[in-house]
Formats: sequence, structure tokens, C-alpha cells
Amino acid sequence: MSHRVLVVDQDRAQAAMFTQALADAGFDAYCATSVPEAAEVIAKRGADVVVLDLLLKDGDAFVLMAGIIGALPQTRIVAATANGAMRQAATALADGAFDYLVKPIDPKRLIAVVENAAQCETQRQKTEIPQTIEAVLGPSLEATTRALHALAPLMIEGEVGTGKSEVAAYLHAASARAQLPFVSVDCAMFDGAGIEDLCSPDLLEHGGTLVLNDPQRLSLYVQSQVLRFVQSCSVGKTDSPIIRLICCMAQSPEEAVDNGRFREDLFYRLKALRIHLLPLRERSEEIAALAQSVLEAATQEEGRGVKTLSDDAMRVLQKLQWPGNLAQLRAVVGQISESCSASEVTSDLLPRDILNEYYDVLSEGELVTSDGLEGNASSTVSELIREGWGLAGLERLIVETTISENGGSIPKAAKQLQVSPSTLYRKLEKWT
Repeated sequence: MSHRVLVVDQDRAQAAMFTQALADAGFDAYCATSVPEAAEVIAKRGADVVVLDLLLKDGDAFVLMAGIIGALPQTRIVAATANGAMRQAATALADGAFDYLVKPIDPKRLIAVVENAAQCETQRQKTEIPQTIEAVLGPSLEATTRALHALAPLMIEGEVGTGKSEVAAYLHAASARAQLPFVSVDCAMFDGAGIEDLCSPDLLEHGGTLVLNDPQRLSLYVQSQVLRFVQSCSVGKTDSPIIRLICCMAQSPEEAVDNGRFREDLFYRLKALRIHLLPLRERSEEIAALAQSVLEAATQEEGRGVKTLSDDAMRVLQKLQWPGNLAQLRAVVGQISESCSASEVTSDLLPRDILNEYYDVLSEGELVTSDGLEGNASSTVSELIREGWGLAGLERLIVETTISENGGSIPKAAKQLQVSPSTLYRKLEKWT
């Protein structure tokens, strides 16, 4: 049985044209031109997919959409809006719409989006996302679930190392189009003359997913071609397959628009569906769990016994800023996995550069002030003991801090600590 599609558009001629195009594509398509008529048709015939104009004048399209989703949760809603009303599209997606289209709507694009909606599971069913991807997403999990099966252009924002490319690859691999080509382009390296140069031959022939990394680095001329591409998600040829566009941006798109590097009209066409990945410094409460999960995965992959992070080691990791975000955390944890043979990784076994950064954080924070060295030292040691530091960790802290304060001179540090330089050399060799 063919899928039932209801087109709701107040423009009778446009509704009829879309209905005919869908019927020609094999759908059981019918239309309505008002909210009351649409409600009546839904009650009598139902629908697998509803293409809903958000700018209806005779009723509230959002109320109609909420009613359809509430009464028929298996029905997918494809929101249709005007080019200047992307906020409504974003609201519709947040409220449960499966995908969106921007007028004027190309019939080929309409058919592709409706086919995708008809074939996918209900948008209200929670999609199970792997733990590794959940760790990258953090608070952006809900937005990613909404974006998973859509064909609408998507913008993924986040600092370097937050996992934008990883999320883009997952969205393709978990979609119904996973068997189609996936092409990721570094726009900083792109010197082609048109949109076709961004796509591989397989992508142009079969469709799939195109990821543009930092599209603000493209020339404004090429960005204008990308803008036209966004409308149809094809390169303009009549037989060109549908390509989903994902833009990954390390720079704020609003900032790129303000400084003239990113076309404002292109930004507004991309802004309805956005995923923002937070930097680790804004997810400090999650760092310990993230580090532990990464460590477990690394040791299992290497066939080693599972290692755990001690409480004091986790506290060290939580206090750092992690400018490289998840990429840096994974690199550090990988280093720990390779170099540490103990089943429990304590703070004194962490890489030296990580501990040095931690000491710098302590020296700049509230634990150490300029009012009385003896009191400061007592305060710092007491705080570290409360955090679970053991004697070995405190010893390393004292030694490396003293070396740092003496400009890296081990003989001077040894004199201040009243030990021989050879003692410090042996300790440093053991720690590294």
C-alpha cells in the first residue's frame, strides 16, 4: 500500500501542484487549504506524512501540528515555510516536526523529503545513540536526535576538538542513507571554481552527505553557489540526486557574518537546524565520567586490563581548562593507558604536563595568595589532602613546583629542598 500524504497549503494552486507531483511519484496524495479542512481530512483518512504550511492565515498551524502529533504519533510532519521565516521552521522542529522545506519548493526536493519521512521511523520514537557519541554531544543530545533522519541542511558548531566531524559522520551512518557516499571537505584547502568541485563523482552520481568544514573560508562567490545548492540539495541538474548538506563551524557563524566572511543569507538558510557542542571547560562536571569512559574504551581496545581513575586523579582532570576539548582529553587518556601499568591511576601517575598545568591552576586560584607563604602552603596542603591526595602525589607536587620556581634548575631546587640533585633526577626519571 502506498503511503498517504496530506498537503496543507492555503494556496489552492500550489497545493494541487504538490499533490499531483506526489501522486505521480506513487504516493496516495490529497490536499487541504485550511486548518479546519485539514483536521477533517485527517480525521477521515489519516496520513503517514503531512506537508504543513506554517504560515496559514485561517488557523494556527502549530496547534494543528500539535494535535496531529498527539493523536497520530506515527505521522511525520514536514513543515513548509518562507525563506524569511526560518525561526518558525526551527520552532516546528523543536515541537516535533520531522523535517522542513523552504518555499519556493522544488518538486524533486519535496518528493525526496516526503520519501525520507515515509520510510523512517516515527520522529517521536527515541533514537538510541551510542555512548561514545553521547559523550561528545552532552547537552546537545536532543538536537542531534531531531537532526538524525532529516534531509534539511544542518549546522554543527563548536570549538576545535569538540567532535563536530564525529557527529557529522554518525548522523550519516545512522540515517537511512548510510549506504550512500559520505564526503567531508576542508574548505580551507579548497581552491575549486564551483560547487561541483566540492563533491566527489560518487556523490554527484548517487547522492549522500556533503560535509563542509568551516564554510566561511570559501570565497563569497562559492558561498553563493552553496546557497543555491541548499534550496534543492542538488547541483542543479535535472537528474541530480539529493545530497544532504552539513556545515561544521569552529567559529561562531554570527561572528563570521559580522566580519564579512560568511554570507548572511546562507547563514539564515542554515540556522533552523543547529547543533552546538559545548567546550569541556563548560562541562566540568562531566569530565571525570568522560575520562573514565575513554580510559575503559582505550584499555579494552588494546586488550589490557581495565584501569580506573582514582578520585584525586579525576579532581585534577576536572580543574583543567582543556583548550583542545575532547580531542585533548582522549590524547591524554591514551597516554595514560599506554604508560601506566597500575590498575588504578592516581594523581601522581598522570602525565607531567597535565600535573604542571594543574599546579599552575592552583597557584593562580584561591588556594594560594600573596598574604603569607606559610599560611598559603598550609591551606594548599590541607585542600589537597581533603581531595584525596596521597604522599606520593604531594611529594611530586612539591618537587616539580620547586623546580618550576627555580626556572627549571634542578641543582637550585635540590638545594632549596635540602636533598642532592641526583635524588631529584631519580624521582623525575621515575615520574616520566
